[in-house]
Amino acid sequence: MSSIYLKILVYITLLTIFLLPLTSFSQKTSDSYESLWKVIENDTTTKPTKLLYLDIYITKAQKQKNTFERYKGLEKKSFLVSYTEALTLLKEMQPLLSIIKNDSLTGDFLNSKVVLYYKNRAFNQALKYAIASENFNEQHKNFYSLNLVKRNIGNIYYHTRHYQKAVSYFNQAKNYYKSINDYNHSRAYLSTLYSLGKTYTQLQNS
Repeated sequence: MSSIYLKILVYITLLTIFLLPLTSFSQKTSDSYESLWKVIENDTTTKPTKLLYLDIYITKAQKQKNTFERYKGLEKKSFLVSYTEALTLLKEMQPLLSIIKNDSLTGDFLNSKVVLYYKNRAFNQALKYAIASENFNEQHKNFYSLNLVKRNIGNIYYHTRHYQKAVSYFNQAKNYYKSINDYNHSRAYLSTLYSLGKTYTQLQNS
């Protein structure tokens, strides 16, 4: 086999290796949002595959100027990446909210910031956005999101050892969840009771 023929063969092989993922990416971009989302939400889908499909989802939405679907993809991705990358994604999501103009989505966005900072123990930042979220959701009467953030504020105060403040917020959330009889509210009610129990234990030991 001549060296020229061998070089051509190697070149074709490498070209095939690099072009196949690009072709697959292009084909997946043509899939519907619904079919892509089914893969993303499937419990058996691995994290790397979820991230790949989310990139396809976001690219598709960006090309089609579909602000809502782009926001939805970025939001989902923010829960799967590192803290630093998640902060970058939240910055990208924020201006999209002014285009979408959905009060519930804005409330959820503020709560997402709270959760991100809280999970990474940036409690001062978490509390700042939690109070902003509390004010926004109260103003717009988004009661489920309002009491979700009250639980988050309770958790922040618990971890910063402000136990009396934590009890106050947990009680507010507990009373709301207790008043509505459905699965989500009942589950949140039990979770809030558990948090209250932990806080009372700390108060007794302090």
